[in-house]
Amino acid sequence: RTPACQTPARTPACQIPARTPGRVMKQLEVSERSAVQAAKQSLHSSAPPTLLCREEQLHALREFLHSHLRTCQPAALYVSGAPGTGKSACLSHLMDESQELLSSAKVTVLNCMSLRSAGEVFSRLGAELLPKGRGK
Repeated sequence: RTPACQTPARTPACQIPARTPGRVMKQLEVSERSAVQAAKQSLHSSAPPTLLCREEQLHALREFLHSHLRTCQPAALYVSGAPGTGKSACLSHLMDESQELLSSAKVTVLNCMSLRSAGEVFSRLGAELLPKGRGK
């Protein structure tokens, strides 16, 4: 028996699976798929359960959202700042805690870093907010 911290010197031939072309391709497909899934999962941005040092910003965002929901007034919010400062995390946190309030609202989120031009903001908003077939 090999201790857990040691690698066996050699795998017995009877334990090596046969390597047919089909089997090798399936193994590659599975490993590629799992690598892509792992990359997606690691790049997935989700809000942490608590946001440290963002109470003031969360309060301002919450007040903005709640005031417009109470008065049923449409609103747009533009959040800007340096990369990695918590913009998406704050908004995700607020959206998660406000799901019940937002159940009857049409919410659209645009990450402007993914757009090629400022004019694309309006076409994306139109595509999201207008009934299908009217945004063009």
